[in-house]
Amino acid sequence: MIHNKLFITLAAASTFGFAIPTFAVEDTSGIYLGAQAGYTRSHYDLDAFLSEDFKKDELAGRAYVGFQLNQYLGLESGFTMLAGTDLPEGFGDVRTTHWDLLLKMGMPLGDSGLRGDVKVGAAHVMWKFDSTDIATAVGLDDVSDWKIRPVAGASVSYNLTKNLAVDASYLHVFGDPESSSFGTPTVDLAMLGVSFIFGPF
Repeated sequence: MIHNKLFITLAAASTFGFAIPTFAVEDTSGIYLGAQAGYTRSHYDLDAFLSEDFKKDELAGRAYVGFQLNQYLGLESGFTMLAGTDLPEGFGDVRTTHWDLLLKMGMPLGDSGLRGDVKVGAAHVMWKFDSTDIATAVGLDDVSDWKIRPVAGASVSYNLTKNLAVDASYLHVFGDPESSSFGTPTVDLAMLGVSFIFGPF
């Protein structure tokens, strides 16, 4: 009787075990290269000479390289270029770019091919102001400046193949309105991208 009960128990456990889906996660370590394009909103503090804030919606592009250390952690660095921002009142335009260095923390979502990540780090924000005659008349000449600012964001990616992935991401660059006459802009980026993965190693 005991042997029969033991046999039934093992058979049931075995059946239950086979019924549970297997979420085997492949090795995702490796170097990856990618490019993104999307939509951005830049917020400039222009109180120094226009007594107002100024927000500009524009297009942007980003090229990036990363190293996935394991399925949970990775490092990523990218260069983002924003379209030129025309200032109000005919004062000129500002062109903004930034380099970022990000720590990625996330995980694959089972064996679905999806993974989610949060990203934190810093960006070297650079901007260049090209003045017009109107701006020069009130003492605003051409100027360029840069600032290191914190960055945070999140992304979701999907592996089309073992070495090809698409992604959707959001990044927020925390501006500094006191850093200059214009202030370092606060930037929100929503982007779609594609990347090629070299690995796993």
